[in-house]
Amino acid sequence: MTTVSTSASPKQFSAGIYGGSGYVGLELIRLLLLHPGVSLKTVTSREHAGKKLSEVHRSLSGLTNAVFSKPDQDFEELDVLFLSVPHTQSAPAVKRLSLTTRFEKGALKVIDLGADFRLPPPFFSKFYGAEHPCPELIERAIYAVPEINRCDIPAAQLVANPGCFANCTTLALTPLTRYFAKSNVPAFDARVSAITGSSGSGITATSKTHHPERNESLSAYEVLTHRHIPEIEQALSLASKGRTQAHIKLVPHSGPFSRGIFATIFVELPDPTLDVVALYEEFATENQFIRLRASSPRLIDVRGSNFCDLSIHQQGKELVILSTLDNLVKGAAGNALQNMNLMTGWPEQTGLLSSALVP
Repeated sequence: MTTVSTSASPKQFSAGIYGGSGYVGLELIRLLLLHPGVSLKTVTSREHAGKKLSEVHRSLSGLTNAVFSKPDQDFEELDVLFLSVPHTQSAPAVKRLSLTTRFEKGALKVIDLGADFRLPPPFFSKFYGAEHPCPELIERAIYAVPEINRCDIPAAQLVANPGCFANCTTLALTPLTRYFAKSNVPAFDARVSAITGSSGSGITATSKTHHPERNESLSAYEVLTHRHIPEIEQALSLASKGRTQAHIKLVPHSGPFSRGIFATIFVELPDPTLDVVALYEEFATENQFIRLRASSPRLIDVRGSNFCDLSIHQQGKELVILSTLDNLVKGAAGNALQNMNLMTGWPEQTGLLSSALVP
């Protein structure tokens, strides 16, 4: 496995969470409380300011006595700040923070788990329905997937964490995309059918995410128009250093379970003799959180963990890649902790080597 870390002992550092009342915020709190190098100084919530974290997130009872603070602060005491708020809400916060002395000096590193810094302004406006409030900061942001651009992350000050569908699909297609780049294949098509758990819809129930409407049912949504499509294509272009363009056709589904994404990806190969498995074995060897399965992966084997499980099935030119991950961990908070470790000099896997919740 390839990691980036300093030779000296890593330093302890202070972290905070801007928007900690949702499911991703809860997952960040859980992981940061277990990290040996982190002092979790503040968790904000406009709605729950003054309440104990464990009053809102009952699973944290006995683990912390911290209370939610108001979000209107400069976070001058922090080394790392995670933003865990809906799209269009993190960019104004970063714009305000960019004017603080600590940010200007490079002493405050920001990891945004929302969508605001993932795409160039025209794509952001098209897919998120709003003009970006600080396009000048998008140019400073690093789209950060350690398995793709690990060496770019340590020096970053502002990181855009990938979306859950995007990470599940991007990790599944990265080895193949890199092979196509080396083989001078300019473009390829990938068709993706992916099922996600209800936690991906957030902590507030709606008519579509309410348990009686979702349990024992299955439905597709945003067919071929999902906002993660340009993000996946951008990430795979990054993986190929711009030499190969992926054309993604994504059909997402709402599944009757709480955690996880299961993606089935179809690609037609230009060469039926290509040893695809060897490409993925090398990828898994280089990346600790990628596991290659001989048979179909299962959601239960990744639930609660930072692993992405892949399996390869090939008949001549027809290739099927199966990809699973926990949308709240490797699809969100876990990938963010990998980025944090790289940005602070800690070994990349620190605080993330826990097994899945089985059964």
